[in-house]
Amino acid sequence: MQQRILLSFALGLVLVVAPACRHTRPGIVCDATSLVPGATISCHMPGYDDRDFLLALPAPPLDSNTRAILALHGGGGNKEGFDTLTCPKGDKASPDCFVASASRAGYMVVIPDGYPNALGFRSWNHGGDGPGEHCTNACDKRVDDVGYIGDLLDYVGRLTGANTAKVAVTGFSNGAGMAHRLACDLSERLRAVAAVSGAT
Repeated sequence: MQQRILLSFALGLVLVVAPACRHTRPGIVCDATSLVPGATISCHMPGYDDRDFLLALPAPPLDSNTRAILALHGGGGNKEGFDTLTCPKGDKASPDCFVASASRAGYMVVIPDGYPNALGFRSWNHGGDGPGEHCTNACDKRVDDVGYIGDLLDYVGRLTGANTAKVAVTGFSNGAGMAHRLACDLSERLRAVAAVSGAT
């Protein structure tokens, strides 16, 4: 009887969580006409199926002096959920959310999607194999997330004309682990790392 109750609970949890994990806005093919100051747009990443990204543009117009921040969601999260996690009390209208604060300061924020499994659960291959460090799916499949991030920064630089030669990176949980990995494996592209609640 107890096993049936646990099985029913687990199935119910899957039915609730799986659609939430799967939800992610498909990206459009972004170009210069998409780049409206202060807007946040979902862009398709050429060459990567289901690895789109959000581009949060600063209020001032973009130029070669515009600096970029790369923001990486946690395991099971997605690009849309990252900013909400930073908002006081989860209030997406708050001016103190990460993206709104960065935009006012003149930064462009790039928020990519991690690698999805069959249920849409997204993760980053941060390379950890120790206790509490392993990530499912992206690590198991040895996804080249360092290569993906390098290609993403190149593409965003070409698309916007902003400075993506040296970016700041932040991440939460599995995204923090990925930020640490980038500090080791893509250090030539980074100027700062702020990792939150993630193992190295």
